[in-house]
Amino acid sequence: MISTREAGPWLSAEEPLPDYAGLDLDALAERTAHPVLGAVLAGLRDRARHAADAVAYHEDSPDR
Repeated sequence: MISTREAGPWLSAEEPLPDYAGLDLDALAERTAHPVLGAVLAGLRDRARHAADAVAYHEDSPDR
């Protein structure tokens, strides 16, 4: 788990960051009427359903 110290110098507390991995996105989407949060949740819910298709890419080669 990432602590707030590892997250960046702007956070000074020593408490660990909350873990929202078990959050029920469907239940949260049903409870909100906020348009931006609703759009974000729609994207998160779609990604959660297609987790096997997730791809991460990081380019760390030196500049030429």
